[in-house]
Amino acid sequence: LVLVVAVALFFSGLDLYELGTDQASPALNIPMHYVYSVFPIGSTLLIFFACELFLDILKDKKENQ
Repeated sequence: LVLVVAVALFFSGLDLYELGTDQASPALNIPMHYVYSVFPIGSTLLIFFACELFLDILKDKKENQ
């Protein structure tokens, strides 16, 4: 379930990143795609760690049998 949510967050984050290329932050006056780039980066890390945890669980199950 975590992987499904992370993949959905990744693709929606890419859409936000593209949307932010034409926008600027009102307070800091920086391009919003810098802010929105957190979603694809964070979801990539989440996918990596979720896969790592899943493989550890499978490894522990295999050792316990």
